[in-house]
Amino acid sequence: SQFYKRAGAAISVHNFHDKPHKAYFSEMEAIFDRYQGRPHWGKLHNKTEKEFSVLYPQWNAFKELRQRLDPERQFINQHLETIFPV
Repeated sequence: SQFYKRAGAAISVHNFHDKPHKAYFSEMEAIFDRYQGRPHWGKLHNKTEKEFSVLYPQWNAFKELRQRLDPERQFINQHLETIFPV
């Protein structure tokens, strides 16, 4: 959870799908990084698996559970490959 063992709030950043978003999202992510923001792993972000393992204290436990429940990787898409590589 983004709120595991700490108080927090959720901030969502949106953009229309047909508008340029990479620079905008990167600028927002830099601000969130200053405050150890934890991105929603199902939303667009530039984080790697290693960064998620630092930000989310139970990351390895979750990865093991995800692998056990979805060994065929049916629920992994191109976006999730960055944080759940083979």
